[in-house]
Amino acid sequence: MKDHIEASKKYLLYTYEQFLKDDFFISSIINPTPETEEFWDKFEHSCENLQEYLAAKNHCLRFAAQQIPLTDQEEEELWDGIVAQNTHTRKKHKLYYVSMAAACIGVILISTLAIKSLMNKDRSTDITTFAAAHEADTNGSDQTQLILSKNKTILLNEQDAEVIYDSANIQTNEERISKSQYAGYNQLIVPYGKRSSLTFSDGTKVWVNSGSRLIYPAEFAKDKREVYVDGEIYIEVFKDKKRPFFVKTKNMDVRVLGTKFNVMSYDSDDQQSVVLLSGSVQVETAKTPKTLLVPNQMFQAKGQLESVSQVNVDDYVSWTKGLYQFNSEELGSIFKRLSRFYGVKIICDSETAQLKCSGKLDLKDNLETILKDFSFLAPVSAVKENGDFRIERRKN
Repeated sequence: MKDHIEASKKYLLYTYEQFLKDDFFISSIINPTPETEEFWDKFEHSCENLQEYLAAKNHCLRFAAQQIPLTDQEEEELWDGIVAQNTHTRKKHKLYYVSMAAACIGVILISTLAIKSLMNKDRSTDITTFAAAHEADTNGSDQTQLILSKNKTILLNEQDAEVIYDSANIQTNEERISKSQYAGYNQLIVPYGKRSSLTFSDGTKVWVNSGSRLIYPAEFAKDKREVYVDGEIYIEVFKDKKRPFFVKTKNMDVRVLGTKFNVMSYDSDDQQSVVLLSGSVQVETAKTPKTLLVPNQMFQAKGQLESVSQVNVDDYVSWTKGLYQFNSEELGSIFKRLSRFYGVKIICDSETAQLKCSGKLDLKDNLETILKDFSFLAPVSAVKENGDFRIERRKN
């Protein structure tokens, strides 16, 4: 028991990426033995960083299934590294030594070198895996959260919070933090009723709408830049030909060098869209490998249907300026957006939800004023019930 505690101490504060850089972790997950299975089983029942551990474990198992062979040089380097680590630790941790030796048996199938190489080649898998493993981080808070690590969350009280990353620091409205302390992925979680903006150190700026989660590395990689979105963002990407920019969502990948565009992809919705203001982007889904957009075009996916159409882009980015304009849009969609924007439930029956209207709303007004204005846009009225609003169709 003492050996296990001593051997597992260093892993208690490990992040997802640190697990995937650890030779013993990768070797024992890929080629488990009774000793290593017992080791990690006890660890799972005592650790506080379980989500980080499970995400890294799943990553290893996924790549192990590919049966990636090692070169002779990779085998030799891995073997030398394990022997050196065993020599250093065997006097202290008998279990650790036995486990490491047993894990070496399967070294020809796949190694830590292969895992690390694949991590560098396909970091998009890392960020989507991280996003799936941290879904619970949203936790229903009514404050904007900047999550820098498991032990560091900054609550932003402003209605429109601003976060700025420079080469060394993270600046919020209330504090300045050294970026070097928080490696790996950061998260900006914006609840219903609030908005936020974030500026990266490369000059790229993102506006994050209500009810959205943005995941990104504290520092972009040397060969590419990528973020993950559950929700809606408008982004102005600083052009860098050597580092293309990727926006990942649950169902789409958007690739760009330098441009301005809007992405709406809430995990809870069956409809996603990409609207391009300038430059060009490439959208990929499971159904459509590559769709190129030019300015004033929208890619839209709803269920199994995907389409590209010409649109008035101002309708889709006006929210960044505190306005909401729409053209022949269904009331159900309009009220869903207003519900997110104000953080208040709006109930609308299916028949009324299908009515269409056009107009422009000033989102600086309170919701009651907004809904009252709808009586001039559509034959409906709003009734307040226990803090929520119910939309009724007016009878002629």
